[in-house]
Amino acid sequence: MQNSQADEEKSGIPPTAPLDPPPGYQYSQQKKPLIAQLGEKLAGDRLVLSPRQMNVPVDNVIVRQPPLTDPPKDYLVEAILVTVCCFWPTGIVAIIKAFDAQRGANTGDRQLAELSSREARKFVCISLWLGVAAVVLCLLLLALYVFLLITYV
Repeated sequence: MQNSQADEEKSGIPPTAPLDPPPGYQYSQQKKPLIAQLGEKLAGDRLVLSPRQMNVPVDNVIVRQPPLTDPPKDYLVEAILVTVCCFWPTGIVAIIKAFDAQRGANTGDRQLAELSSREARKFVCISLWLGVAAVVLCLLLLALYVFLLITYV
């Protein structure tokens, strides 16, 4: 007892008293602590589970399919190239579809992989043709400008 008083005087921290409920508040006797609800018991420094908890049946089983062995082409490289060099708005859509094709192949979903591969190819072609059309249009406008410049100067 004298040691604890001496320790209190050294540290300056008063001893803790058990927590009582605030005035006007009563703890429900029917409500058990969460640990008791789960059936767990604390035995010394280790946790002991009741036999009921050790034999918990598994209700949900997740079955994952292996990746596809022959995945369809994902057109990712082509999608990146047309995004950088041709027409970026549809190129970004092509990149997203290419990633969807990869994800479908990695999760074993052949239908998703093939559908996304076809869509990625479609958007790569759209980006390529729009890029080519834009370059041709710019060259035509440049030729027209040079022609008008030479003619009227």
